[in-house]
Amino acid sequence: MAQGARLSALLLVTMMLVAACGGGGQQGGTPPPPAQGTTVSVTETEFKFDPKGMTAKAGAVTFEIKNAGSVEHNFIVEGTDVKVEGIQPGETKTASADLKAGTYKVLCTIPGHQEAGMTGTLTVSQ
Repeated sequence: MAQGARLSALLLVTMMLVAACGGGGQQGGTPPPPAQGTTVSVTETEFKFDPKGMTAKAGAVTFEIKNAGSVEHNFIVEGTDVKVEGIQPGETKTASADLKAGTYKVLCTIPGHQEAGMTGTLTVSQ
C-alpha cells in the first residue's frame, strides 16, 4: 500500500470521527430546558397598572409589560435592575431579573404619571 493510500485512509477516519462528535450548537441537538421562574403579566393604562398588586416567587422573574394606554409609559421596579423605558401605546416589552423575597415598589417615572396614581407593589415570596 502506497503512502498516498495510507494518507487517504487516515483522512477518512479523521473525517468520520469529526462527524461522529458533532459540531455542538443547537442544530439537531436537544434544546436547552425552559427557563424556570415566574412570569408576571402587567397591563399599563392611564394612569394605573393592572394588576396593581403583583406577586412572584423568588428567583428568575420575567415581566411582560403591555401598554394598553394612549401615551408612552415605562415600568420600574425600585431596588432592582428592572427598568423598561419607552413603552409606546400598543407595545409589549419584557424584562427579567433574579429577585429575592421582599416587597418592591413598582412605578412609572414619566413626569406626572406616578403622581396620578401609576404605582403598584410587587411581593416576592420564597
